[in-house]
Amino acid sequence: MASDTQLIAGVIAIPRAVLGRWSSFDECVYGLDLPDGWTVKTGRGCSPATNRNGLIEIARSLGAEFIWFLDDDLVFRPDALRRLLLRFKDPTVDCVIPLSFMRNAPFKAIWFHEATPLMASMLDNLPPPGPLVPLAAGTFGGLLVRMSAIDKMTKPYVTIGQLRPDEWNDDLYFCRKLTEAGVQIWGDSTVRMGHTTDVELWPHYDEAMGGWSVLFARNTQPFLMQPWGRDDDSLDAGAEREQPAAVLTRHEG
Repeated sequence: MASDTQLIAGVIAIPRAVLGRWSSFDECVYGLDLPDGWTVKTGRGCSPATNRNGLIEIARSLGAEFIWFLDDDLVFRPDALRRLLLRFKDPTVDCVIPLSFMRNAPFKAIWFHEATPLMASMLDNLPPPGPLVPLAAGTFGGLLVRMSAIDKMTKPYVTIGQLRPDEWNDDLYFCRKLTEAGVQIWGDSTVRMGHTTDVELWPHYDEAMGGWSVLFARNTQPFLMQPWGRDDDSLDAGAEREQPAAVLTRHEG
């Protein structure tokens, strides 16, 4: 990893409001295939918003070109960062967010077509993996952004409590500020992140069926797949649990 005293390519920003919440997250960070010039910085304190603002200033002081925001309830593949960076070969792309699902039913994609904290503002139709998807907002979990885009924003970059306190308000606030600064936010469904509770919850695209599913895993071992987009939280439909073994043994990021 790069020395703090030299100009670097990017900073991986971990707010760490809850210390050491998920050991699986730490394993993913340690296992990252880091490009040259990237370093990991951790903010410690009670407020994720305060920590993120501080991490932005650290990235600026280091002369970083990018900052990659992570949450410590995520799991991801070692190549996640490199694959996201490929999108920035297009100089018009300033902000990309990988695909992740909510931890609770109906497991919606944490991508918004309107930057308001409502279920109705979240995308209900996901295209197959491929081109970038224009978004109004998304989660901080995996958000990769050029520092030059943040330089267009006014402070505070991140704050919490300006919307309903139970609805991702620091994420939406940051995305609204980016949009107001003229930055287009994009979603990349070819890069996926798992959301962890007692299990890992991954987006999965089934090429044969032509649709998205919620893939449940424990210690990276898939054990259940459910069609994405259901309106109820029932997991008792036995027929829907019957998935080809070849699919259930794939753990796709």
